Amino acid sequence: MSTGESGLPAAAEGWWDGGARFVVVLDQFALYAYLRVTFEFSGSDVIVTLADLACPGGPQLVIAGTMAGG
Repeated sequence: MSTGESGLPAAAEGWWDGGARFVVVLDQFALYAYLRVTFEFSGSDVIVTLADLACPGGPQLVIAGTMAGG
C-alpha cells in the first residue's frame, strides 16, 4: 500500500495476462475508486481500456494509438 491522490492510501497490482496484455488494478478505497486498466499490445499498436470496477456494467474508456518509434 502507498499514498495515492490527496495523500490518501491506495493499493495497486499489475500482471501479464498472456503475452500481449498487461492488467493493472488500482484501489483508492478512501476515494471509493476501484479501477482496472488493461493495456493490449499488437506490434506498435496499443489499446488502453479503463473500467470502473466500483460501478459494474458502467461505461469504459477505450483509447487506441501507436507507440512512438513504431
